[in-house]
Amino acid sequence: MKKRWFILPAAVLLLALVLTGCGAGSSTQNTQNTTSAGTSAAQNSQSGSSNTAAGSSKDNTANTASTAAGQTGSDAGQTSETNTTANTVSSAADSNKTADADSALPGEFSKFTTTDLDGNKVTQAVLTEHKLTMINVWATFCSPCIEEMPGIGEIAAEYKDKDFAVIGIPIDAVNSDLSVNQELVKTAKSIISQTGADYLHLIANKELFQEKLGEVQYVPTTYFVDSQGNVLDSMVGGMTKDQWKEKIDKLLTEVK
Repeated sequence: MKKRWFILPAAVLLLALVLTGCGAGSSTQNTQNTTSAGTSAAQNSQSGSSNTAAGSSKDNTANTASTAAGQTGSDAGQTSETNTTANTVSSAADSNKTADADSALPGEFSKFTTTDLDGNKVTQAVLTEHKLTMINVWATFCSPCIEEMPGIGEIAAEYKDKDFAVIGIPIDAVNSDLSVNQELVKTAKSIISQTGADYLHLIANKELFQEKLGEVQYVPTTYFVDSQGNVLDSMVGGMTKDQWKEKIDKLLTEVK
């Protein structure tokens, strides 16, 4: 059976540990445990069904991107572990957040200022533009992530008039000192282009790690948030397009 998720490299897990003070084992992980499919995927890779990318016309493209990205991502992950000391990461974690407190949202994704993959500024205000936002945390080395991206890209287009949006976060596109890894950004852009996942993708910076990403141990991890940044549901592991649509339709009827 195909694996539905991948564990993050040690360098990324160490980064989360330092930035959050308690790491991925914090109590916030309980949010993910409320979703049975996510729990089973994180605990036993054989318990989930084999996941394939939605949209047969994009399967070959996604697999090609997965192979190329896996090689590049693995090499870059090993390099980042040796490039930066824990003291550098600690220093970054001690600096103040840059987002304006007056515009903070009440939810878990309450206050962040980051950029998209082209360097354009994005804040938590992006969440206020839609009733429901799907935040898909992925990595360039993660084949299950890449296999589900064509289907997610199609959903983003099909649901654009339903007060719904998708945001992707390639979590490995930063180094251990939180500087942007331009090589992996280039890889991420290539994967996005080849899979048709042309929705907004953000850099996983310090504020996002402190807000929520510090609890992520596996990719893909997906959050559904309302316009105030409150996490309504979460999922660990990849799913098919139809499975995502079923979950999204249900949440759209429940969210206010």
